Amino acid sequence: MTIDTAEDSLAIADMTLAAPCGAVIVPGWQTMPGAVGVEALCLLTAEGTRQRLFVLGVDAESPRAFWLDCGLRLGRMIADTAALTLDLRSVAGLQPDAAAALCEGIALGGFRPQTIFSPALRLILSGDADRDAHRATIETALVIARWTNWARELVERPAGELRPDDLAQEIAGRAAELGIAVEIWGETRMEAEGFGATLGVGRGSDAAPCVVVLRHGAGPMPLGLAGKGVTFDTGGLNLKRDVEEIGYMKSDMAGAAAVAGALFAAVATKGAPDVIAVLPMVENMPSGRALRPGDRVRHPDKTTTEVIDTDCEGRLLLADALSWLARQKVRALIDVGTLSDGGGVGAELWGLWSNTPALAERLTQAGALSGDPGWHLPLRHERDTLLASRIADRRNTRVGEPDTGQVAACYLAQFAGGTPWAHIDNGSNAWLLRETGAWPEGATGAPLRALASFLCDEK
Repeated sequence: MTIDTAEDSLAIADMTLAAPCGAVIVPGWQTMPGAVGVEALCLLTAEGTRQRLFVLGVDAESPRAFWLDCGLRLGRMIADTAALTLDLRSVAGLQPDAAAALCEGIALGGFRPQTIFSPALRLILSGDADRDAHRATIETALVIARWTNWARELVERPAGELRPDDLAQEIAGRAAELGIAVEIWGETRMEAEGFGATLGVGRGSDAAPCVVVLRHGAGPMPLGLAGKGVTFDTGGLNLKRDVEEIGYMKSDMAGAAAVAGALFAAVATKGAPDVIAVLPMVENMPSGRALRPGDRVRHPDKTTTEVIDTDCEGRLLLADALSWLARQKVRALIDVGTLSDGGGVGAELWGLWSNTPALAERLTQAGALSGDPGWHLPLRHERDTLLASRIADRRNTRVGEPDTGQVAACYLAQFAGGTPWAHIDNGSNAWLLRETGAWPEGATGAPLRALASFLCDEK
């Protein structure tokens, strides 16, 4: 990345600096798009070459989300381009965070599955801009975008190429590069640690389940993170019948990818607190060995769950992780998983439930600031009796009524005990079925950027 400054005002002749393509903000330009717009134009130079010019509909007063949105749209339009000049001299009082959001959006917008896209960026700022502040803020944003795209690539990968051990090895390898301590537990260790629910869910597949444990820092009260890592979810014996839904169930490990990626981004930017992250990984498949409706599974805290629906498997994995983490004397617990539609919040948000309003507020604020927003939803007052069972300490869902994100949250709340806890359901926006706003169809990485922002602020 190159950052230049110039005293002269922007002139139409300067647009030729944007070779092979460029983005500018032009006051009064007759084709200036509306708010958060990107308009593409073509220029013919004196040498007869064709260049592309993109006009951005933002200014210094635009919120960070607008700059990010413009960057996403621009990144999607230039994914075949090796270099990009961003001429921002006309933006009086441009803040580093706005420029960083634009660059982050470009990196996110240029994502293509199994394709590395990293255009050479050149920024031209006004002469009075603080280049060092802009550089530091932009470099941090690009690190977060890089790890977000890493998680998106994992979610996009076909399930036949990313089974539980494959995902575990990928995460372990990245952790080792960053100096993060990592363990991969096989079935014997999982049995010893009490991960009976995870073992039960994974029993139906010929791919063995595993658990990845990441540790950063050595403080006495780390933050506990958990992420659902179901590399493919058929529903088990309660087989999914929706062809569209089962078609994107390779994305059911998006929670584990987001948690790992957020930790990696925070460590890479030197902002991570002490963390223990637990990522259970399975395939949920039907077979003669598969978990049956009515079976009973045991968790690390010695409590049990009656399995009413084998398609409500993600919460069983997270329950094992939460109950194990709660015994590690963590200061707070945050779990992430694609358990439902996120509580019905829509495709642009993730849903959040918590037993601690202050923790929920910090997470939603981190989401808003990072352009990865979520919505805080209430737990039901009768959550302790909502899932009563005659043969276990609880059921994994209600009998005779549709399962919801709220029911899943009420189930998981029972494993937090008195520890501050928050549950993020990214089933609403970790995978988009169609283009939504500036985002294309497919994996988004949500809520990785929100969680990374939270972690960097937690230290």
